[in-house]
Amino acid sequence: MIKNRLTERQRDIILMLPGKNDNPITISNIAKSLNLSDRTVKRDLLTIEQWFDLNDFNLSKKPGVGIFIDEDSSMIQYIYELLKIENIERVYQKPDRIKFILSRLLSSDGPIKYYVFTNYLKISDKTLNQDLIDISDWLEEFNIKLVKKQGEGISIIADEKSIRKAQVNLIYENLDDEKRIEIIRDISEEKKLEFIRENDVFSMIDKKIVVKVKKTLDKILSELSIKLSENSYLGLVVHISLAVERIKIGEYTHLEEDKFFSMYNTQEYIFAEKITRELESEFSVSIPRDETIYISMHIKGANIIVGEDSHNKYDENLEEYFSVLNIIKAMKMEVESKFSIKLDDERLERDLKNHLMPAINRLKMSMKIRNPILEEIKKTYRDLFDKLRLVVPTIIYKYTPLDESIEIPDDEIGFLAIHFAASIERSVFIEKKIRIVTACPTGIGTSRLISSKIEKRFRNIEVVDNVSILNINKNIIEEEDIDLIVSTVDIGSFSEIDISEEIPYIVVSTILNEDDFEKIRDNIKCISRKKVYSNDDNDRKNNDTHMSTTKKDTNDIKIIFDYSVKTNRIFEQIRFFDFSDSDDICVVSSEVISFNDEERKSIQEIFRKRFDLGGLYLDEFDLYLVHGKSSDIGSRLAFGRSKKSGRTAIVMLADEGDNVASGLFSSLSVKLVEDEELVEFIRNMEKEKLRNIVWQIIEDGLKRIVR
Repeated sequence: MIKNRLTERQRDIILMLPGKNDNPITISNIAKSLNLSDRTVKRDLLTIEQWFDLNDFNLSKKPGVGIFIDEDSSMIQYIYELLKIENIERVYQKPDRIKFILSRLLSSDGPIKYYVFTNYLKISDKTLNQDLIDISDWLEEFNIKLVKKQGEGISIIADEKSIRKAQVNLIYENLDDEKRIEIIRDISEEKKLEFIRENDVFSMIDKKIVVKVKKTLDKILSELSIKLSENSYLGLVVHISLAVERIKIGEYTHLEEDKFFSMYNTQEYIFAEKITRELESEFSVSIPRDETIYISMHIKGANIIVGEDSHNKYDENLEEYFSVLNIIKAMKMEVESKFSIKLDDERLERDLKNHLMPAINRLKMSMKIRNPILEEIKKTYRDLFDKLRLVVPTIIYKYTPLDESIEIPDDEIGFLAIHFAASIERSVFIEKKIRIVTACPTGIGTSRLISSKIEKRFRNIEVVDNVSILNINKNIIEEEDIDLIVSTVDIGSFSEIDISEEIPYIVVSTILNEDDFEKIRDNIKCISRKKVYSNDDNDRKNNDTHMSTTKKDTNDIKIIFDYSVKTNRIFEQIRFFDFSDSDDICVVSSEVISFNDEERKSIQEIFRKRFDLGGLYLDEFDLYLVHGKSSDIGSRLAFGRSKKSGRTAIVMLADEGDNVASGLFSSLSVKLVEDEELVEFIRNMEKEKLRNIVWQIIEDGLKRIVR
């Protein structure tokens, strides 16, 4: 097969191209998805077209329409396979070039020639010099000087401490969740730390050293029954690996003796010595005491995980311990006041204590902790984060020996915000009532069925009503103070208003699956969070203040009479029928409950429209839930079965405005969830038992009226 070398970006463009049976994609959409300019995409497409021509593939470009691969699916799959083995030419963008150059400079023990960078990165001397300006600025933050000498190359001047600090920062700046997992978890020998070969920053760490460090650290921590948080463990692995790497080439760090004299004879120093001795044996090197002190500082500043009933080994200093308790109490009061919420949460206090004890030690020793999700925390919990950033420094200065010369970094504030956010959401997710409406095309079938399932799964959801999508309007949303609409069809095209501007709504399947429940959970979390963080605690005071929109006068005999007449008429006209699996369920259902040809045609049309909107078959129950609303035919009910397959059917037709029939049919839909025998009764066509179920629903409805 003839090949023409592609770049990574060009390969990514090809992978976005649809086949001939799919909608073509435009250049602007490709550019937007890959964060490129239209001009860049057009230029790359010239190379891509050549690659297609050389390999006898057809690429179609239609002006004003878009681009697609004019091949069948099997050939497109072959193209994808070819791209996997294609010798892709890597193109370094500026951020990648800077990371590459920094990693080489920080791990080299001498100057690096210009041509090493220009040749590997495929850039000009001019581009390299422009990159070196940014690199010099970055290094200056760590007191490292960039040196360029004609004939010698590029190098850096710095003490060992600055180099280590810069290395660690460079690694953490490029440590996303996937790479964090790769470092922390145990993986197969062939793939150990594969990310090092994929990302040049991590070439500063010898993967064999990292593996041995993990092995040593895991052994000592196990012997001492210590479990570190993920961040603390990762910090130790990175720190020790870099230290070993530097020691092996004769580079050592030095500490001011008097400044860290207090670390000797501490529990942390004893632990660090154990780790050091094991490392010396593993790597056949001599590790000086200053390095051991650095490791002990990491341990003292580490988040050590303890269980609910575990004794924290670091509660030996009662003064520090009570300081932390006072800090927690003060922070809780501030957050409770800000968001009008009570946080009686033992887990919150335990988590804050476990975080604050080492955090104060980190601040004392000027050690930094990195929060990999800080920006996400600031965005999601803006008000909470801002409040903590305002009050935490004052509280810490008050209850610890630290003073205002010690800055409390945002990374620490971010971790505290996460602990409080988790506690708040645990509280509001249970206690805050979320008022929802369920909707389906008719409002009497699947909407009532899904509302029952939702109420069973979520304690804090109150289903206010089950409505037809045609009846959703601004008045219902405002009068009932609705938080969320859950619908079985997309209601946007049916609503009289732009519903998305009024209230959140989601579309779920008629038989709720785990994806649907997850979608509902995500939305109610978001709504709960908004209620708290927007300080919207005027709440609905009490659920009891919201009564049903239909107010029943229990002394009104007319209501009871009307209910009795309508339900009795439905009960007396219940039909039972058999059907074949090959039958059109809309046709056979309309025939069963109609009294003449005119009714049959009208009912069939009603059921057909409902079927086209979302289907009538519930796979979970192997049952057709055939339902709809008519204007003047009358309310009808029927049960059907297929003798051959055991499939069943419930047929329900309600008159528009007949709340009695709608209520009866909604309750019958709920029975599908609550009473597992219902489907069996239909499958075996046990008519009396089915009648008894309907009669019980009617009686329960009557009791609610007269109560």
